[in-house]
Amino acid sequence: MRLEVLIADSENRSDKIVDSIRASVNRAQYIVTGQTLSLDEAFEVLSEGTCDIMVVINRSPNYIAARLLRHMSSLEARIPVIVVSDIDDSPRMRECFLLGAVDYLSCPLDSSDMNEALSRAGELVHDRSVDDEYRRAVDESLSAVRRDSGNAELLDEMEEFLIGNRQQPATVEMAADHMGLNKDYFGRYFKNKTGMTFGEFYKGFQIRYACNLLETGHFKVQDISSLLGFYSADYFTRVFKRYTGRLPSEYRRVNSFSDI
Repeated sequence: MRLEVLIADSENRSDKIVDSIRASVNRAQYIVTGQTLSLDEAFEVLSEGTCDIMVVINRSPNYIAARLLRHMSSLEARIPVIVVSDIDDSPRMRECFLLGAVDYLSCPLDSSDMNEALSRAGELVHDRSVDDEYRRAVDESLSAVRRDSGNAELLDEMEEFLIGNRQQPATVEMAADHMGLNKDYFGRYFKNKTGMTFGEFYKGFQIRYACNLLETGHFKVQDISSLLGFYSADYFTRVFKRYTGRLPSEYRRVNSFSDI
C-alpha cells in the first residue's frame, strides 16, 4: 500500500527530527504529502481527511499532540497517529496513548522504532480499509435487490450473515445454516424472494467488494484475490473480467483515486 503520511508540526522548521521521519517514511515506501506549520493547519487537514497516517512532532512549548488527538476524537477520524517528542516526557506519553496514539517516540529518534511504528500504522490503515470496503459492498449488494415486504426479513438476515462471515468465502450451505433452513429449501426460498440464486448474488457481492478495494488504489490484485478466497489471481482475473468487461488492473487504473 502506497500510503500518504502527513507530518504535523507547530513551526516552520526542517531539522534532524523532520529529516529522520522523512527517511523512515521513504524506507516504508510511503509518501510524505506535506508538513503542517501550525495546530490550526493540522486541524484543517484532519477535517479534509487527506492523509492516511499522521506523524505529530510534539515540540516544547506548544505540545500539540494531545490537542490534535482530542480533535480527531471529536471528528471521529480514524487516522493512525504516531507522536514524536523532542524530549522524554512520560506524563505526556501516557496521555497520548490514552487518546489513541499508535506510538510515542522520544528523541533522539531511533530509526528502527520509527520503522516499526509506521508498519503498525500501515497495518491499521489496511485493516480498516478492508473492513470499510467490505461493509460498503454489503450495503451496495443488498440495495441492488429490490426490497419489499416479502423479502425484507431475508435481506436483513443476509446482512447479518455477510457481516459475520467476513473471514471466509460463503457457501449456500453456510447461508442456509445461518437461516436454520435445509440447503435445498433455502436455495428455492432465496431465488423466489430475490429473482437470483444465492450463488449469483454472492458472486456479484464479491465483484462489488473487489471493485471497492481496487478503487482505493491500495491493494494489489493478488491481495484482493486472496481476500476474496479465490484459489489463484489468474482465476480471479478471469471471473472479474467476465462480470465487468475489464481486467482488475484496468479497472483500478481508470477508477482508483490513489496509486500503489
